[in-house]
Amino acid sequence: MDALDVRSERREKPGMTSGPVLLKSLVLALAAHGLSPESVTPWRGWLVFKDFVRSDAEAPDPGVSVQIARDDSEGIVSLIFVRQVVEQVDDWLEPVGGVVCEINFAQRKPRFPEFDVWSFDAPDFERFVDLVESSADVQNLMLTKPLGSSVYWLET
Repeated sequence: MDALDVRSERREKPGMTSGPVLLKSLVLALAAHGLSPESVTPWRGWLVFKDFVRSDAEAPDPGVSVQIARDDSEGIVSLIFVRQVVEQVDDWLEPVGGVVCEINFAQRKPRFPEFDVWSFDAPDFERFVDLVESSADVQNLMLTKPLGSSVYWLET
């Protein structure tokens, strides 16, 4: 099976997917929905990201996060989707980085509070999605026109 094929089975360690393969997979998934890394819209980006995570499910869960981060000095608020990548070191899964989709917005008053939820905070991925989608702040950003976006690999 080609590394970019959609996969429905859960892969067990040690065959965890590498960062460059995941980054390429996310960029291709966005392109298949008419989005470029620089023009991801919040709701469509979230839908693609959820499908991307589901298509590359691994056991154990390496970690998925949705965050709202502020840069008050720049007047920017970011909605960030992260798919963490881990490598096994002895009996431990060590984070090595993550594939990131970051969507930037102009900060407004009142300022958006920071937000950070991980798939580990929920019993399964669907409950994690519920946590994200039930956040009033995430909902507000989903309806806000972004300034731009980027998709990249972030090493830890």
